[in-house]
Amino acid sequence: MPNPRLKVFRVQKVTNKWHTHYSDNLDIQNHIMNALIQLGMTLFSGAAIWMVGRPEPWSRWGYLVGLVGQPFWFAAAVQSGQWGLFLITCWFTYAWGQGVWLRIVVPRREARAP
Repeated sequence: MPNPRLKVFRVQKVTNKWHTHYSDNLDIQNHIMNALIQLGMTLFSGAAIWMVGRPEPWSRWGYLVGLVGQPFWFAAAVQSGQWGLFLITCWFTYAWGQGVWLRIVVPRREARAP
């Protein structure tokens, strides 16, 4: 007669292997997602700050680039559970949006007015 403890141990061993394999896949997916979030934050925010600081007429587009980068900041704040970062990201989103409004939208409206 087979030993019931050995049978249970084998089932647990297979289950643990499957669980570990599944967990490893989630870890890889989380690392890839974190890398993409960090890359988006760096590229968009860095480009936006550089563009806004330039004296050329195209520098106004930096506000739009900064606004496009904000979802990466929100994702990082929510994923890490840092609610202070979330609140400051809300403030920066407002500031980038205000820049888009005042430097891109309003001047275009004034240029079209008769």
